[in-house]
Amino acid sequence: MGTSNRYECEKCKQSVQASLKETEGMNTKVKAFKCNDCNEVGDCIIAFKNDLHPEYQNVIPSCEECGGKNVIAWDVKCPKCGNAMNDTGFSMMWD
Repeated sequence: MGTSNRYECEKCKQSVQASLKETEGMNTKVKAFKCNDCNEVGDCIIAFKNDLHPEYQNVIPSCEECGGKNVIAWDVKCPKCGNAMNDTGFSMMWD
């Protein structure tokens, strides 16, 4: 079961929900990325498995918001103002 935390920027009050470290659910592995096209932060699928592929298959991450492939690993900086974001703790569990 994967988990996500909530991150908040003290300066501009922007919030992000993401799995900072690589985490996995039943069929996917995700990691937090920042999209350089739309400036959103979120979890991107980095690997999946299914009945046809019982072992994890790596995929090129893409932005969940705009579909762009211009993503980089998130450095915990606010996508709005660049300030360091604070981890406010556990946000949700996903499968």
